[in-house]
Amino acid sequence: MTNAYDMKVLSAIGRGTNQVRRALEVANQEVGDNYIGARLNTRSGALVNTLTSVRTGQANRDRYIKMYQKPKIRAAFSFAIDGSDSMNYRSHTEAGSYWKECISLLHALHSSCQNIGVDTTSAVVMYTHGNEDVPMASSRFRPVTNIIKGLGDRWQKDNPNKLRQKRCSGGTSIICYGESALDMIAQSDATHRIAFFLTDGEDYEKAYMESMRLQAQSQGIKLVGIGLGVRGDRLPNGISGANALDIAPRMMDHLVKIIKSNKGIQSDDR
Repeated sequence: MTNAYDMKVLSAIGRGTNQVRRALEVANQEVGDNYIGARLNTRSGALVNTLTSVRTGQANRDRYIKMYQKPKIRAAFSFAIDGSDSMNYRSHTEAGSYWKECISLLHALHSSCQNIGVDTTSAVVMYTHGNEDVPMASSRFRPVTNIIKGLGDRWQKDNPNKLRQKRCSGGTSIICYGESALDMIAQSDATHRIAFFLTDGEDYEKAYMESMRLQAQSQGIKLVGIGLGVRGDRLPNGISGANALDIAPRMMDHLVKIIKSNKGIQSDDR
């Protein structure tokens, strides 16, 4: 069940949703047809002409019908969320904690994008030494990406209430969030792909973010780091916000920019 704040955040990105829809419509109108092959022209006149042409040693230009397909421009994004302990701490935000802010953010983004045909996937990434709330991998230091919504799955209205019953657990690893976001969106064949990741912490690993941004760019993916309650400086194409109301519209702005750009990765977020 959604609450009043969920609906408030959902309402806040209405304008951004319309802009993304319009950007996709324009992109689909502008894309040209792709030649995909030919099929035999079965019209009786064409068949007769073909037989006549063969006997006279000439080519019948009507024997085949060229086939074209209009490709559809598609956008998709992944969203990896910091699953560290600090996300549970009480904050001065309307939702009461950063984790609950993220739940409202997820509900707004998934619901809006589902309505306009943008595919989405999200996960909470925990980096922990224990086993609370997380099925741990073979190495006790290895982060675990817990999928909340997969690509192609539908977002359910009761998901926010279920997520509010969960708690984050572990430390902070910004590299893990970025890598998880990239791995998730790499499974999509959409024309434009963005890998979002969000953290509420500061980490020395920010120094490695530029190489990760370039790695993403080489795959045709736009990597975007989000600081929740912290500055987004030194994050790839970084943005920041105090709460879900700040961040949701900015994420939609990024979607618009990447759809409007020639190759997606060329959009400028500075």
